Amino acid sequence: MKFTAKIKNGKILPIERVLYWDSMPEFEGRDVEITIERINNRSNPQNRYYWGVVVYMVRERLEELGYTRSDLLEDTMGAKLTRNDVHEFLKDSFNRSDIINTETGEVLGSTSRTTSKLKTKEFCEYLDHIKRWAIEDLDINIPDPTPFNYTTAVLVENSK
Repeated sequence: MKFTAKIKNGKILPIERVLYWDSMPEFEGRDVEITIERINNRSNPQNRYYWGVVVYMVRERLEELGYTRSDLLEDTMGAKLTRNDVHEFLKDSFNRSDIINTETGEVLGSTSRTTSKLKTKEFCEYLDHIKRWAIEDLDINIPDPTPFNYTTAVLVENSK
């Protein structure tokens, strides 16, 4: 079993408590090995690249193609797209997790996950999915991250 937790006041606090406590009986009376390692969530450069380059370029292209807010998000008015609208759309499209019945193992559906908790590697995979989709469906090539791209994207975004 592998689980994520926070350490607070010297105590281990599982993030997914139900899963954690439901799994403990199978280890009752057994020797177990516990490994604690720090999780690296997405980095600040990744975050700047995502918002300043990826989300920016996708929003610009979707606007060029005539998309409005109501085309991407349910229960919204047909207003001009914002960066947050595009982020919600990308998150819902490319960062989903299954909802599973713990008793039967049946997949009940899926939901979009927050991107702020993604580990560095998971965030790279998320970006790769978006970039492949952008090439195939939007006909744009989102450049790989470089320090130049971060600076350029921020300058362009701030000039609008």
